[in-house]
Amino acid sequence: MRKKIIAFLLLTIIYISLSGTNEVNPDDFTQSEIFYLNKINFLSLTPNKRLSLSETKLKQQLNLKQDPFYKKFLFWQKKPVFEINLAIQDEQNLKRFFQANGYLYVEITTTLSYHKKNQVTINYYILENQPVMITNSTIILEDSQNIEIPEIISKKRNISKHEKIKSRPNTIFIDNNVFYDQSLINSSLINTGFLKAETDFDLRIVDSLSVNLSFIVNSGNQYYTKGLVIRGNKHTSKKTLLRILDISDSVTYTADLINKNQSALIRTGVFRSVQIYPQFTTNEDYAIPTISLVEKAKWTLQTGIGWGSEEKIRTLMQLSHHNLLNIADQQDISFRSSALEPINIQLLWTQPALFHRNLKLSLNPFFKREKEEMFSLDIYGNISSFSYNLPAPEWSAGFSHLLEQNKLQDIKVVNPEESKSIYNQSTFYTQLDINYSTPQNYPIKGIHLISGGGIAGVGFNSPYDYILLQQEIRYYQPGLWLFNYAFRVAANTMQEIKDSPAIPIEKRLYLGGMQSVRGFNRNELSPYNENNQAIGGRSSLLMNLETRFPIFTNFNGAILIDSGQVWEKSNFYKVDDLSYSLGLGLRYITPIGTIRADFAKPFINDSGSLKFYLTIGEAF
Repeated sequence: MRKKIIAFLLLTIIYISLSGTNEVNPDDFTQSEIFYLNKINFLSLTPNKRLSLSETKLKQQLNLKQDPFYKKFLFWQKKPVFEINLAIQDEQNLKRFFQANGYLYVEITTTLSYHKKNQVTINYYILENQPVMITNSTIILEDSQNIEIPEIISKKRNISKHEKIKSRPNTIFIDNNVFYDQSLINSSLINTGFLKAETDFDLRIVDSLSVNLSFIVNSGNQYYTKGLVIRGNKHTSKKTLLRILDISDSVTYTADLINKNQSALIRTGVFRSVQIYPQFTTNEDYAIPTISLVEKAKWTLQTGIGWGSEEKIRTLMQLSHHNLLNIADQQDISFRSSALEPINIQLLWTQPALFHRNLKLSLNPFFKREKEEMFSLDIYGNISSFSYNLPAPEWSAGFSHLLEQNKLQDIKVVNPEESKSIYNQSTFYTQLDINYSTPQNYPIKGIHLISGGGIAGVGFNSPYDYILLQQEIRYYQPGLWLFNYAFRVAANTMQEIKDSPAIPIEKRLYLGGMQSVRGFNRNELSPYNENNQAIGGRSSLLMNLETRFPIFTNFNGAILIDSGQVWEKSNFYKVDDLSYSLGLGLRYITPIGTIRADFAKPFINDSGSLKFYLTIGEAF
């Protein structure tokens, strides 16, 4: 105790000498006028040891909040008002927080320091003392069998082995960890069919600094499916729903079974809400899966207008109709316009669960006008595609046929190779998509693989015959603090076959712009002819690395490193030729998507001006 008092006095003297102010006890503080909060300090009284809990978490427990760092530069704004009653209450909040994290015997002393202009600094002197430890942790099943935490996996009760119990022997006793483990054990049982499982915990005090922890599990019976109830399908036939669903009698009522069928219904695109829950009967071994559906309106209209640095003003109008034939089909008519695509009219008819629950058909007739710096292109065509969702929900395969008529005009490229201004093109394409990244709309973890290939010029009087291969890997990984890392590498190649004429310049590969190497203008990375005009290539390699981090509220930042190049030859990649760009990005997260602003400039082997891009959606 003597050492603790000496340490407390030394810290007090040091702090007073540094601050140039006098400290007082909150009980001696009289608030007869308005005071402002300058700063909050958390000081450890344990020699040579920092506090076990982070300052960020400690500040979250307080009613009084000091200004964030950036507001220190906003000198015209007033600091938050100081309230003595809240400061006293905050001391109790901190004590409860330490106790909930295992430090039952924590001691906290609060002092106040006066500054000029009625400013106050709050100092919390904290002596944590020894934490309470868990000496033994077991799970007691209904048959009173004890299972040690390291051997928690029980085939009899199907407790999930993919999650870790936090309240293990020789760890600090933390309230939230115990509640987490209680929920984890119970959820593991419910997810594997023990729908009425109940889990409680019991504490036995060994001494003042150690406890024994037991989780008491009453699993109940394991339930199986029997029958099926569907509600809310006003416009979707039951026959169609049964083809989409994969639920049969006498299978274990697991969370995987429910999630798989819920996802299958949502993927059809005609339901606004899908809920599946068990309906219990007098039979303790069976439960009836009950599906509650809320269908989308028959007609929906979406409109929007935006601006991007490459696309300039862009507009969208889409009219959708659902369940024309009462078979979960969907019809869309859309019109888009931007500087890159002045006209883009699409008709899309989609039929999920065609002949099989995992098979989807879509027909997409379209007309669009593309406008590039060196040419413009009118395309009339149709895309017919089949997609198949493999048994693993993260895997899908697709096969499509593109039939189009191309009308090339306003050609400014002097191209020595013969090129037709109007021609038909038939392309067969297949793709495998493996997506283990989460969450889908803004991935921060996992891997996404895309592998595709096609052959162009098969039938329909197509004058150009060539093959194309596309491979892409996206990887997302959380880092230290709040940083996230996103990486992409994409390699494409094209090659003529059957002694075909050269691939048209409008179908070749280009890089540069807001979706690829952002330090270069759109399509700037390309082979050039003798007139210094970009003519596109047959091989391309693209790599992007982003370090993403939060700034405040809905604003995120990013450090961007891009590299890439396009080569004239097929299947040709030379790393020494890569061009690089370095930049910074700012993202604003909205309910309808991410607004992205990127600044990038070439570096290493290239020089050029700073490029700015503003658009919606992440680059990858």
